[in-house]
Amino acid sequence: MTAHAGSADWMKALQEETILSLNDAEDTQNAELTDLVAEALDDYGPAERPKRSGLVHAPVEYPELLPLEPTQIVDQVKELFSALQTEEHAAGKRAETDSPSDLSAPAATATNPHFAAVDPVAAAEQAVAQACRVACAAGIQPKVVGIELQHGDLTDPQMRWKLARAAKAASRAVKSLGLDLTVAKLRATSQNLVNTVAVVAGEPLGKLIPAGWNREGLAIMLLGDTNSELGASAWARHYNAEPEDALGVNLPDADLPAEGALARVLLALAGNDLLPSATAVQEGGLAAAILQSCQKFGIGGSIDLGGVCSNWRLSTAEALFSEAPARALIAVPEGVIPAVEAAADAEDVARIRIGTTGGELMVMNGAAKPNPTGAEPLEGDLLVFPLADLA
Repeated sequence: MTAHAGSADWMKALQEETILSLNDAEDTQNAELTDLVAEALDDYGPAERPKRSGLVHAPVEYPELLPLEPTQIVDQVKELFSALQTEEHAAGKRAETDSPSDLSAPAATATNPHFAAVDPVAAAEQAVAQACRVACAAGIQPKVVGIELQHGDLTDPQMRWKLARAAKAASRAVKSLGLDLTVAKLRATSQNLVNTVAVVAGEPLGKLIPAGWNREGLAIMLLGDTNSELGASAWARHYNAEPEDALGVNLPDADLPAEGALARVLLALAGNDLLPSATAVQEGGLAAAILQSCQKFGIGGSIDLGGVCSNWRLSTAEALFSEAPARALIAVPEGVIPAVEAAADAEDVARIRIGTTGGELMVMNGAAKPNPTGAEPLEGDLLVFPLADLA
């Protein structure tokens, strides 16, 4: 599932430069991305805000989600998971921790050109936040960040507008998350968009934490709020749930305070050796995070989505496919649950236990169903994923 971020030469170079800046900050400390962009645009005319038609575009609705049959959900989860593993250029769409050469420090890289095509400003904030989230889930204390802004033809005044706004958004996210921007780059591409690539490097608090369940009997917990955020999501893209012109599509907001709070919870647990497994929820939503966690070491689990669905008023499909930000899926020993709850409560981060690791199947219960008798709700539909199908 997780793309190997070092697979592209340009991305590997950006990672290496960012990692080196950890120990050589005097030459690169506080690189100004906005100044770099302003200088690059000096030779061109004024920027121009992209024009929209005069029509009012209502937010995109996703009626296909209400309802999906259990077999449809299982098929879509597996199809989407497979697509995210094999999609061309996947290295640029998901983030993971990686040490690109013999450098000792690891880095987390994030970018999402699908988000960038809809809203380059929101996508810039999301890229920085996501890279930081992945680093913290791996037990890395984020220190510095490198940003590369990929852009199209700068003779286009609308492209210049997008580039300038994306630079400001990325810089704002870096500052909000308490990082030092030490590497700033521009890269011309043939694509008609401005896409932000963020690399976060830092110091491991111990051994890197795997994004997978490495033993049976661990309590599976979800940290962060799960809202129905499907705009430009992997699910919407693969199942043609959005218009080609992207009008009316709303990206998930990058909740930077929530990202900072989640980071502090993850680092507190990692720093005290209380976090054997953590997976940042990102492209593909909770569904992808769960299956990735199973696939890593071949250990399944049982999960009840009823609490997630009731707490945030979601359907089973929304709970699985939402790409709401600032979330992590963790697995901890039963005795560590009180520590997780205390750490999350201290930062006002939502936390809910959703299952237990173990077995050769991934078994999920969906949203609870109304009881015709008016008594307690009935258990949700059973969704079963044999691990052999995830290979």
